Amino acid sequence: MLPAVLPVAVQIWCVLGVGLVGGAVLVERVYGYPGIGELLVSSVQSGDIPVAQALAMLLGAAMLLAVTAADIAVALTTPWKRTAP
Repeated sequence: MLPAVLPVAVQIWCVLGVGLVGGAVLVERVYGYPGIGELLVSSVQSGDIPVAQALAMLLGAAMLLAVTAADIAVALTTPWKRTAP
């Protein structure tokens, strides 16, 4: 049963990792920590569109990289997902 759980667990860890970025915005806002979440919120509120776009692209690229890394990890650790040469 453990080999069947591994692909699902890797995907869940990836989603939770991306969710932590969204939680960082809340934590930075509540506790007043300077960071990327606070910068994103303040740039949207002040209408600084290029900064908001750059941060959205950066966070999107990080999410894409995390999902791709999770897919590669699943492909390497589950033998039935590999293709024959």
